[in-house]
Amino acid sequence: MPIRVEVLVDMRAAQQELRELADKAPLAVARALNKTIRSVQTQTVRAIAADVGLAQKDVRKGLTLELATRQRLLARLAVSTRRIGLHAFRARQTKRGVTYKLPGGRGRVPSGFIARMKSGHVGVFKRWGPKRLPITELRGPSLGRVFESKVAQVLKQSVRQLFDKYLAHEIDFLRRGRG
Repeated sequence: MPIRVEVLVDMRAAQQELRELADKAPLAVARALNKTIRSVQTQTVRAIAADVGLAQKDVRKGLTLELATRQRLLARLAVSTRRIGLHAFRARQTKRGVTYKLPGGRGRVPSGFIARMKSGHVGVFKRWGPKRLPITELRGPSLGRVFESKVAQVLKQSVRQLFDKYLAHEIDFLRRGRG
């Protein structure tokens, strides 16, 4: 289940300007919401990637963006709570097992191994028990938990400021008759 952060924006200050736009007001709000959520997505990707030591492209795969429309004035960014496979953390096979690098330092999984599945998925695995089975894939931290603990509170303040800025821009843009 993904983690969602909702931010409610006070639009009382812009209500008069939106009334003047009449039927174009939902367009201005939707555009402002979409620009805001895309900026939030970029900030989120950068913050999480820096915190867990992953490439931004790998972090972006764990985010789902839902854009606003004129009919539905709601934009969402959902962050996956699924834990990231240990292979993404620069895992390397050694004689003693598998080593990987987390922001806190390198780690080692004694008797771990890296394998590619028929589907093409590559993972770090470990056998549990004296026999060859069971085998489980090892995972690192969850993007959602990192987001929740370190990124969400910082973003809530910037979201309000970004939305106000983008809404003012969109209202001005539509007033000038360019939209």
